[in-house]
Amino acid sequence: MELLGNWRDFQAPGNKFRKFPKEEEASLDHAQHFRKLSHQQMKVAHRLGKAMVHYRQLRSKLLLLATPYLDTIQLAQNQTNEQATENGLLELEYWEKFGEGRIYKVMLRRAKEEAQQYYQNYQDIVVKLAVLQEVLKEQNLQVGMYPSVFLDFAAFQNTLIKVGS
Repeated sequence: MELLGNWRDFQAPGNKFRKFPKEEEASLDHAQHFRKLSHQQMKVAHRLGKAMVHYRQLRSKLLLLATPYLDTIQLAQNQTNEQATENGLLELEYWEKFGEGRIYKVMLRRAKEEAQQYYQNYQDIVVKLAVLQEVLKEQNLQVGMYPSVFLDFAAFQNTLIKVGS
C-alpha cells in the first residue's frame, strides 16, 4: 500500500465551486451561448469569405476560357461576316453545353449556392446574437467578445445578386 500512496490522494476533490442561484446560472448560460455564437459567427464569416473568393476565381477562369470564342464572334461581327458570326455563336454554344464551359458553369452554380448558404447561416447567427444581446442587456450583463458588426455583408449579397442575374 505504501507504493501506491495514500488512497485519498487519488480521490476526486469535492466540489469547491460556489453554487449559483437559478437566475445567475441562466445568465451564465446565456453568456456562454453568446460567446459560442460569436465564435461561430467568426467561423461562418471566414468560410463565406473563402466561398466568395472561390466563386470569383471560377468566374474569372470561365471568362478566360470563353474569351477566344468571344473574340472570334466580335471579329466576325466587325467584318460583317454573318456566316462566321453564326459559326462562332454555335461554337460558343457547343462549348457551353458540352465542353469545358459546362463543367465551369456547374462549378460556378455550386460555388454561388455555397456562398449563399454561408450568407444565410451568417444572417441567422446575427439574428440569434441580437436576441441574446437583448436578453443579456435586460439582465445587466456585458458580454462583448467580438465587435457587434463584424463585416458588412450587404455588399457581398449585392455582388451575388448581380452575378446571378
